[in-house]
Amino acid sequence: MKLTNLKMRLISGALCASMLICTALPAMADDEFPETGVVYEEYTEPVMLNGEYNGIKSPRIKTDSAMQSGQVVSWDLVCFGTYPQREVEPGSYLYDQLNAAGGWSASNDLRFNGVTYRRMRKSDAVNPAPASYSWSDAYSWHYFIYDPVLWRVMDVSGTEALLISDDVLDDHIYSYSGNTWADSALRGMLSDDFIPTAFDANQQSALKYVNSDRVYILSDDELFTETYGFSNSSTVYDEARRCQASTYAKARGVQTDFGNTCRWWVSTPGYGADKVAVADYSGTVNTDGVSGSSEYSIGVRPVIRLDLTKTNVYTKTGVTSSKGGGEGIENSFADVRVDDWFFLDVQYVNSNGIMTGYNSYTFGSYDLMDRSMFATVIYRMQKADPVEYSNIPFPDVDWGLWYTDPIMWA
Repeated sequence: MKLTNLKMRLISGALCASMLICTALPAMADDEFPETGVVYEEYTEPVMLNGEYNGIKSPRIKTDSAMQSGQVVSWDLVCFGTYPQREVEPGSYLYDQLNAAGGWSASNDLRFNGVTYRRMRKSDAVNPAPASYSWSDAYSWHYFIYDPVLWRVMDVSGTEALLISDDVLDDHIYSYSGNTWADSALRGMLSDDFIPTAFDANQQSALKYVNSDRVYILSDDELFTETYGFSNSSTVYDEARRCQASTYAKARGVQTDFGNTCRWWVSTPGYGADKVAVADYSGTVNTDGVSGSSEYSIGVRPVIRLDLTKTNVYTKTGVTSSKGGGEGIENSFADVRVDDWFFLDVQYVNSNGIMTGYNSYTFGSYDLMDRSMFATVIYRMQKADPVEYSNIPFPDVDWGLWYTDPIMWA
């Protein structure tokens, strides 16, 4: 779709009404979003192929001698559920609003202006002195945004997909005693806390049981499974096993290193009564293990098996790679979700300076667009030069405002 077509749409809308309800930009009706390469497809009934269901595929692996693992892996990304991840900037207007807000739940959650937030103090952290996160003091609240959770697709079998979270999402001790998964504290946390926090009832119905768990963590055997994209050796610096942590996970105590990656728990016992295997910063696997009862800086990377026939609870969002990069999944706006139908539209207009939002946290997806905003959008799309004028004929337009030049140009 050409940009000029988009301009004509906006101009037509302006002629129809002086006030528009704006959800970022109108949905694109042509086959391709402008200049992004992201193809929009019409809805069809789900299609099942070998290693693929409804367009969601198992990993693709190619030889690449430049990689330490000798290969580059591409995984489809699925958006499913929500969890606290990004932090609201301390001292920002939104931070001050949340600080003054009442009605926080017992779990320190609050729905505010259509977005859910979690607050925590230093004392709420599993590791209250993490080297990867700075607590200003012991008493101030820090606020985190519930973002859609991105999952890597490790395998598609029939109508089910095996998914692992793209980032480490939380911090938790593995076990208070012993080193078996069946009796671990982490297993209880995922079942009792993570599931009801991350998924509503409809989403929970799409979680399939694996043994007795609907959410679990990988074993070391699974971390050596080549079809998932992993190296079959524990000593290889495998880019596919490296993982970063959300800001919330770092605030909870996860330690990062080696290019901002972190360690994450593996469900296999190590060598010793309380030792548990971990995936290491560099992508190796420490099968000897670390203490499951005294390590407080190791992350949690949940794994689920998802029923892909329940197409109303998840969204295929893009692709990520062990080489780095993917299809525009970064998002700074608290009121724009990765699974919103207009997500890519917002990324386009924001990255191209056409509509930049009120601030770094608020885009105003469902706010009214007035005439000054509309003139500014058209002005920026045209990349117009300011026009010369000696007087302003409009009593409600002052000199030097952000919309003065666009209005005079229009």
